[in-house]
Amino acid sequence: MLGERGVKLHIPHVPGAPGSIARRLGEPVAATNCPRVSIPNALRRLLSGTAAFVIYALLSLWFFSPIPDLRGAYAGVGGDPFIFIWDLYWWPWALAHGMNPFVTKFLWYPEEVNLTWATSVPAVAFLMLPVTLLWNAVVSWNVITLVAPALSAWATFLVAQHITRNFCASLAGGYIFGFSTYEVAQLQGHMQCYLTFIPPLLVLLALLRLRDELGRINFIAAAAVLLLLQIGVSTEILATTCVFGAITWLVFIPFVDTDARQRLWRLGWEGAAAMALTALLALPFFYYVVVGARSLPNVINPPQDFSIDLLNFFVPTPITAFGKTVFASIAARFTGNYVESSGYLGVPLILALAASFLSPMRYRLPLGILVLLFAILSLGPSLWVNGVQTGIWLPWRIAVHLPIIRHALPARFTMFLFLVVAVVLAQWLSEQRPAPVLAARYAVVVLGCLFLLPVPLPWNRLPTDPFFAPDAIARELPPGDNVIVLPYYQTGPATLWQAQSHMYFTQTGGYVFPAPPAAFGPYAGIIEELLNGRPGRTFANDLIVFVATNHVRDVLAGPGTPRALLEGLTALGWPERTVGDMRIFHVPAEGELRYLDINGDYWGTTGEWSWIGRRIAITTHGRAMRLQVKGWRFNGNGGRIALHVTINGAANDYSANEASVLTLDLPANARVDIETAPTFVPEEVIHNGDRRVLGALISLQPQ
Repeated sequence: MLGERGVKLHIPHVPGAPGSIARRLGEPVAATNCPRVSIPNALRRLLSGTAAFVIYALLSLWFFSPIPDLRGAYAGVGGDPFIFIWDLYWWPWALAHGMNPFVTKFLWYPEEVNLTWATSVPAVAFLMLPVTLLWNAVVSWNVITLVAPALSAWATFLVAQHITRNFCASLAGGYIFGFSTYEVAQLQGHMQCYLTFIPPLLVLLALLRLRDELGRINFIAAAAVLLLLQIGVSTEILATTCVFGAITWLVFIPFVDTDARQRLWRLGWEGAAAMALTALLALPFFYYVVVGARSLPNVINPPQDFSIDLLNFFVPTPITAFGKTVFASIAARFTGNYVESSGYLGVPLILALAASFLSPMRYRLPLGILVLLFAILSLGPSLWVNGVQTGIWLPWRIAVHLPIIRHALPARFTMFLFLVVAVVLAQWLSEQRPAPVLAARYAVVVLGCLFLLPVPLPWNRLPTDPFFAPDAIARELPPGDNVIVLPYYQTGPATLWQAQSHMYFTQTGGYVFPAPPAAFGPYAGIIEELLNGRPGRTFANDLIVFVATNHVRDVLAGPGTPRALLEGLTALGWPERTVGDMRIFHVPAEGELRYLDINGDYWGTTGEWSWIGRRIAITTHGRAMRLQVKGWRFNGNGGRIALHVTINGAANDYSANEASVLTLDLPANARVDIETAPTFVPEEVIHNGDRRVLGALISLQPQ
């Protein structure tokens, strides 16, 4: 976003000369509503910047830090904080042990998990290394959580102060961004999203370059450093910053004069150079980004589900103090969740925005376009109103078909909206107006800030377990033991326990992605059962397949493991022992296990029937099974399918349909190959977004 000084020509300004060219193009006018002291400019900026950061830091501590023990508790909700605590430990630990930090087999063993597509925050891990070494990764997480709003507010303050030269107005602008509903919502557990100080600093660099206060080389180098840091915090925000920065550039081009347009073109080319330099410096990281992209789902999280409801701009959610009032019932209908429903500006700030665009504020038209455009983009591919999907298409629908950027969540675009709002209102407050007018403006903005007041940040007792202390676990498990840890995936602190053990074990599980890696698709049924704690009809076989094919040696059932899972594990008859509050189920040797293994185009479910695609291979390890196959109406021709079945090398052709089910008895230790035709894609039939190639439904039961 361009500030009021972003396009000033180098024409001497004659003091007091009305209507001078420099004045018209945005020469800053000394505001008088805040007292000024006659001290050198550099020292004044240093003092004001320091004072602003101290104020924001104190506010952050007041709002979010009710407890003194940063080692025995953590800030946030759900399992997301454990991801980042693991990340903060992993990066320095991996390098110290000579490992490639971009990939790991410590999670979802034996697959190699690509961490560049996870929220792995390597830059934060290294910047916080002294704190992690002095205390632990939990303290680093808590410190970052408390400092992040102050950093974001301070960076925006610097932008506003550069534009307005007004401390009070800039202080208000910094608060609006740093303590916005976006920032407070993401503080619940999304470190990669709440560290938002880099985009405002990039804006500041752009303003300095536009006014020739920063040379070409220094600008490119500084921008590359910030972009490199952003890569190490969030690639999603890196991508959206580039997109929204380009949008801002395009919006301003028609509204500036020839000289300013030339400066904007220069800025664009130099910005591209900075991005090229960043890509070169981050080449190893981007190599793994490209490699990891091959195994990504079409969309990591559906953008339609994580978009802003139109009413959210006016109606707060319970993350604000105001949102816990009568508005809670309305907010409960918003799509997604409270963490991603972060569009609340509030009526006072919306009124202040409207008034600012009615004033003779510089660049009010392009800034107004940006506010409107960013708000519309945050609404997602189609419009939600009061929790109802209207089906009205919006501009972001185009982006969901583009590579990379389609994975961005529109609800998070409110970060850019709040940044523009903060700059606009800071300019509005800095205008020279009679004292009563300024007082009224400040009153409205302060009231708007009060409407944004957050509720206290949730703090929870850290669920470390004595079993995972490095000395204790070494007495119970062999080094490098591969385990399943319960409660499973995001329902428990398995990643925290792994970090607590100093990476003593690997695990076939671990919460670092919104969904398990694609290679674990065939195990979807058992993963779902472990997640929801409700063993299904084929739980025993599915679990044995899961542990046998992924080389799991022990299942660790910790506090909070659902009783039904414990009963299902006990029924297997595996060797079991209890250490403290941890129950350890030892997996027998593979030759002692009896199970059915399925490979190929197979998608298991917790029900009786599961889908297969063109071909699958079944192996009956030590047990006989009954196989049933049927077609489905979407196969066409009444659901009739042709089946080519090979059992231990003997091939036969069969047919089946929805009503006529093929039944085959499979002997123990048999290899069975099945090919189906025809196949269909659900998306082409019922338009539900499912792009799998499906062929038939199968059921397998022990004989």
